[in-house]
Amino acid sequence: MTTPTMPESPDNPFKGAGFERVAKQFFATQGISLSEDFCIDIGLAKKKAHCFDLGSKEKKILIECKRHIWTKGKNVPSAKMTVWNEAMYYFHLAPKEYRKYLFVLHDLRGGNGESLMAYYRRTYYYFIPDDVEFIEWDEKRGKIVAYAKGLGASLSQMPVPAMIGTEKTQSLSRRIAFASGCHFLKASTSRQKEIK
Repeated sequence: MTTPTMPESPDNPFKGAGFERVAKQFFATQGISLSEDFCIDIGLAKKKAHCFDLGSKEKKILIECKRHIWTKGKNVPSAKMTVWNEAMYYFHLAPKEYRKYLFVLHDLRGGNGESLMAYYRRTYYYFIPDDVEFIEWDEKRGKIVAYAKGLGASLSQMPVPAMIGTEKTQSLSRRIAFASGCHFLKASTSRQKEIK
């Protein structure tokens, strides 16, 4: 199968939608079917419908996907960080029974410095709800390279589900636009019950 060609700009809508498909396909390997533009009522005293990038009413999951990078001058993309803050606020307003994930692109400052996810968690810690889980996806290597929950320590893999690379998932990965030879997460029985 031919891999679709994506325009180079990381912020154009087509490439952003492609990144959402990567996240959707990733969760599909866990047996979790997600809907795009998943709308749910959120709010404090009063509620209003808001659509997240991906979600599932059955599995009680909400996902926002952010494919942002450092600027060409190795500076902070301030406008993009505002978008991340907005996502944190929407997560805060979402029903507590839902699990919340921010699925972001792995991008290092200057190619070998701090990742944008690490920078955000270090700088905007006061915006981050305790129940938000961060997943950092490396497009070049086609795998997750960091996971964190709330303000907890960043790990190279998710703590409960183990990272695996079975023949089945590796075959599936070749059909994902940005991935090749991916390693996916396999949820344990206890985690599957928790998600439900």
